[in-house]
Amino acid sequence: MNFKSLATIAAVAFAFTACDDTTDTIGGSLTDDMDNIIVSTDTFGVISDSYVPDSVLANNTTGYLGRVKDPETMSYITGNYMTQLHVLEDEAYFVDSTYMLNDSVRVTRKINRDTDGSVIVDSTSVLVYYNSFYGDSLTNMKASIYPMDKPMEEGVNYYTTFNPKTAGYVNEKAISSRVYTAADFNRTNGLGDLTGYQHFTRFWLDDNYTKDGVTYKNYGDYIAKMYNKEPKNFKNSYKFNHYVSPGLYFEHTAGTGNMLYIYNARLTMFYDTTVKYDTISGVKQGNSSTVKYVSYDFLDGTSEVLQHTSIANNKELMTQMAADQSCTYIKTPAGLFTTVTLPIEEIMRNHENDSISSAKMVIRRINNQTSEKYELPIPTTLMIIPVDSMKSFFEKRDIINYRTSYYTTYTSTSTSTVSNAYNFNNISGIVTSMWKAKQNGTNSENWNKAIIVPITISTTTNSSTTTISKVTNDMSLGSTKLVRGTSFDKNESPITISVIYSRFDKE
Repeated sequence: MNFKSLATIAAVAFAFTACDDTTDTIGGSLTDDMDNIIVSTDTFGVISDSYVPDSVLANNTTGYLGRVKDPETMSYITGNYMTQLHVLEDEAYFVDSTYMLNDSVRVTRKINRDTDGSVIVDSTSVLVYYNSFYGDSLTNMKASIYPMDKPMEEGVNYYTTFNPKTAGYVNEKAISSRVYTAADFNRTNGLGDLTGYQHFTRFWLDDNYTKDGVTYKNYGDYIAKMYNKEPKNFKNSYKFNHYVSPGLYFEHTAGTGNMLYIYNARLTMFYDTTVKYDTISGVKQGNSSTVKYVSYDFLDGTSEVLQHTSIANNKELMTQMAADQSCTYIKTPAGLFTTVTLPIEEIMRNHENDSISSAKMVIRRINNQTSEKYELPIPTTLMIIPVDSMKSFFEKRDIINYRTSYYTTYTSTSTSTVSNAYNFNNISGIVTSMWKAKQNGTNSENWNKAIIVPITISTTTNSSTTTISKVTNDMSLGSTKLVRGTSFDKNESPITISVIYSRFDKE
């Protein structure tokens, strides 16, 4: 029997543990006397506790804006959103153009310009696009937009407690302020129910804007004047964000009951153009007509540039909840996580030379006891990772490796015999790495502790293969209670870990 055979045994063992809660008969079902492999099983209790993170790394491409009350704790969660603006590489903006409308008509488009040759931007707006929201769509909310004074930098780790305004990155004067609702009847007129409709709310930026002692007609007028002065600063997003516009900061200022999940903020600059149509062939050759139009250019705040969400939670209340001995919690964003203390020494006792083929842990939910109209959703995806590795995992932009980090998705009643739970089907790599750390004399007090963190996973698909491309902290609103592990004794703890061992028989 070689190591390939042992790997096969481990794979089959994993298949069995994935579909059955018990492992009592698995050894006899996998091997016979000729295999020379001994498979054994055991089950142990797990201890769990709630954990209050100070903050989490906020490098998501979804922005969150608004303020809601957690119906479970009656505490408030506030989201403020920053986005930079993306400039297409070597793109020309505010340019006149000539093109053929068809074989016989030539169109000449000329932009009305100021005496210095710059475009006269008459009006500017920001469209905030959101693909979903939490809360009451009719609640009146208010937000203000501030121009950034200096850019947040790529490669720097900005956490949810980082507030660009209080950190000195933001001009004190807002350039726009507006009351809005998620169901914005001023613009949708019932169209919001159409398939494919893009939900947005519009902020107008038409007040005078002063920068470096110069006053411009509006914020878009400032950008147009900067383009006329130094087009090279529009060569790419880095130059634009460092020398023209470091970004826009959206701050919640009033209202409670709604949180927008933003995927784009589009700055649109409107200006007048004169369009001339010339007939250059055919019966009407030589005819021409001139029409005045309102045209525009725009810049997007998308995933190509930096975005950030600042989150304000009630940390005092989170600490009180973490002390609850009846359960543990998962609360997003940046609210509460759950840690598990694994019985590593007990698992490896008398199995020091065995391989851990499988280690399955199931953590069940506790259903809400209250019925609120706007309950926070159940977190969908959880990652388990050693406590001391969590910070570096996110800061290094690591992905799930199935050795020291694993993930699972919430299992509802309709999809599994182990329902209303989070099933970590095989975390054997974490058990093995913790045991090796213990043998190597680690000084960490967390050597046998792992943390369960809500995450968002991005994937890429090539042909028929889908791979994980990015893992970030889950910044959406979510909450759940979990049963609390209380002992390493499997007969006493509501959380257990079932282990399958494999080794060669030397006899």
